[in-house]
Amino acid sequence: DARGGKLASKTLFVRNLPFSTKDSDLEAVFSNYGPLKTCFTVKDKGVVEKCRGFGYVVFAVREDAEQAVSAVKVVGGRPVQVQFAKTKPPRDHSRKRPREQQEPTTGDAGGLEGGEGGAAYVGAGVHSPS
Repeated sequence: DARGGKLASKTLFVRNLPFSTKDSDLEAVFSNYGPLKTCFTVKDKGVVEKCRGFGYVVFAVREDAEQAVSAVKVVGGRPVQVQFAKTKPPRDHSRKRPREQQEPTTGDAGGLEGGEGGAAYVGAGVHSPS
């Protein structure tokens, strides 16, 4: 339980998978230990066939996940490491702020390119040397 320091997670992280592993391969191995909610291998964006060597398995019941952690040692003829997945830290959205701040100003008709304020701003207090 969470108070005892253990994660109450039902999600397993599986590493050292063969690059040829498909989602259905994970399902075939891990469904022997109990019903799965989902399972998938992680792939590069745009690449359908090649697994990056790791994946996730989500069990319906925590006890089934615990049994699989202890029992599964090989997938696709390759020794694998199976452990409970760590929870992701909250995403830091601060990197997106500059883009979000720019988006509302695009297409604004009251800027320098149009509207009454543009001409007054360009000429206000700016004099060309003669």
